[in-house]
Amino acid sequence: MTNVVIGGGIVGMVAALSLKKKFPKEDVMLVEKSGSLGGLLNGTTYEKNDLYFDLGTHIFQETGKKELDELLIGSIPKEDLIFYDINSGDYAGGVFFNKFQQNSHFPDLRNFTDNTFRKEIDHHISELAEVPVIDRLSPLMDVSSKRFGKKFSNEFIAPIMENMFEHKRDDLSAFALELTGFVRVVLDDFEIWKDKIESPIYKAIAGIPDQRLLSSDLHHGRRSFYSKKNGSKSLVDGLEKKLIEEGINIQKNSEIKILDKESLSLAFTDKFGDSKNFNASKIVIATGVIGASFLLDFNIENFPLDKPLPHSIINIELQNITNSDLCYFYGFDQSTDWYRITNYRGFSSNNNDRRISIELLGNAAINSDNYDSVILNQLRDLEFITSEAINFVDYVKLPTGYPSPTVNNMQNLCKIGQELSKDLPDNIILGGIGSSEAKFFQNEVVEDLFERIISWNF
Repeated sequence: MTNVVIGGGIVGMVAALSLKKKFPKEDVMLVEKSGSLGGLLNGTTYEKNDLYFDLGTHIFQETGKKELDELLIGSIPKEDLIFYDINSGDYAGGVFFNKFQQNSHFPDLRNFTDNTFRKEIDHHISELAEVPVIDRLSPLMDVSSKRFGKKFSNEFIAPIMENMFEHKRDDLSAFALELTGFVRVVLDDFEIWKDKIESPIYKAIAGIPDQRLLSSDLHHGRRSFYSKKNGSKSLVDGLEKKLIEEGINIQKNSEIKILDKESLSLAFTDKFGDSKNFNASKIVIATGVIGASFLLDFNIENFPLDKPLPHSIINIELQNITNSDLCYFYGFDQSTDWYRITNYRGFSSNNNDRRISIELLGNAAINSDNYDSVILNQLRDLEFITSEAINFVDYVKLPTGYPSPTVNNMQNLCKIGQELSKDLPDNIILGGIGSSEAKFFQNEVVEDLFERIISWNF
């Protein structure tokens, strides 16, 4: 009996290993359309320059599921594995009103000359009867107003999100807040904050004034980890090695042509262009709902989706190290021409690491070929770097783009997943983005599919 996993991203790789663990006497085949596994986690390697860059910021975090954590962490060679202590590393920041904020990723309202926002949110918190939930499928402004109040949401949050994602505020979903980590604000100095967090409502909305002061008793307890050699690619390489060790049949450059969900018959072309036909025992479709809709011949025209935003990355090796221990930070200010900066020095365990990645979205991504000098000038003015001098630069344009966090997209992805799932037999599982209600982050969909496979009793 052969169990088949379709899709060789990290979701599919973990799914294949989980299938082998759950059904050890059965064969497993992993079918991937491209020539490599791991998808975006493969990063970009410049062998001639001895440089590696992730495709965006990818710092991994323990799931709290022992078996899954052992699998993921164990995939990175011990000599390359970095664990961040609860009180160090994995720091994030942002740019607000042309100020480079390093104490917190959340807007620090203590820095605003006008105290209006701070007073409004303080009053708003005192009026709340319960913690406002961030419902990813709901409109941004509805959720934000319930959480922070109408004035702050309309005058501060909305312009930032509109600028970042190039959609009107009423079209955006609350998932935009989570995508950027914009779920709290800094209101008070540390001692006042510490006294007030006995209130669950205050604790949920007011962030710690300095992330470096976060103690272990206030932390969620899940460690972050990374590979100091090849970043996210190390995880991919390690998982692929485990696949091979487990005897899993990996078919790269192979495209599924026919999938009959009733008979579980498959036909695909292999890397040589030869057609392969066989019947599977169980199938895991780990492509997410968009890929699954094509495989299952499901018409998604009734669930129209907004186009992804153009997405490009500028990989740079500076001549001098950066002035920050932040792992990454967002360009929340409308004067910035970039979405997010990855600062490898902050999490590679190499204080001499001079690599940065600059992510661009939307119109900026389209015109990214001459953006490096402009953005480097901005970063120097922010004192993140001391010099614009560089050793290396390259532009990577991602063909998939960046998902637009609109209400339309969030709701329709879930609807597509529901429609696909209700007609699937018990021996087919759908995994990836949109496959389970409102789960969209990579760690969420990996954990979700892992748990469903391990508990699969077919």
